[in-house]
Amino acid sequence: MKILWGVIALLTTSIIGLVHANGSPLFRVQSVGDFYAKIKSRPGRQLNLSVVLFYDAQLGKKVQLEGLDKDEREQVKRRAKELRSLVKEQIATFKQARFGVSQTAFLMVDIGHKNLEELAKRYGVHSMPEIHLFRNGKPFMIDKKPAVLVGNFLKDELLDEPAIVAFVEKHFGSDIEAIIKEIDKKRQELAQAAASAPVFYGGPYWGWGGWGPYYDGPYWGGYYGGWRGCRSC
Repeated sequence: MKILWGVIALLTTSIIGLVHANGSPLFRVQSVGDFYAKIKSRPGRQLNLSVVLFYDAQLGKKVQLEGLDKDEREQVKRRAKELRSLVKEQIATFKQARFGVSQTAFLMVDIGHKNLEELAKRYGVHSMPEIHLFRNGKPFMIDKKPAVLVGNFLKDELLDEPAIVAFVEKHFGSDIEAIIKEIDKKRQELAQAAASAPVFYGGPYWGWGGWGPYYDGPYWGGYYGGWRGCRSC
């Protein structure tokens, strides 16, 4: 069983390494309820940190051509195409930025969707794109104002990857470090438990195998157990 515990500890260490290597998880918000479910604080988790991109995927898709001459219509169509490209580029950049940050959730909110319009009003989204930070379900505040990173599609101003990563690290850096320390602490506890665990075997008699912590995404929580015979209990 000590060998099994060693394998578990090794796998846990590998998972932690993958979490850092693969960056933060990415979610496309489907509804208001989905949004609140993803940003809220959860039992057993020290912190729930969220980075939220607000954008409008409808930008450049609906154009008014009535009353325009041929040259004006072509100009409007060209600009609409440019705006659609800007939205796609911002989304791609946001997705890439998550690899530069760990222990947070990256959420994409299309406020052009009728099911998500109220989120723009609730959180004061005036320009697009905007990136907001949430800590345990609440907007992260600086001097009583939400921390917001603002771009402007209409002025061709996008939020680049270095700016997004720097913004997150500036405000969430200490929290991310705290989460990483907690993960390392739990990993050490698991290694110690493995070293002192009794020797189990799958013999004809069965006994309770015990409970232990397991790794759940970027956080620790929950337990697992199993039935094994024990010759050193």
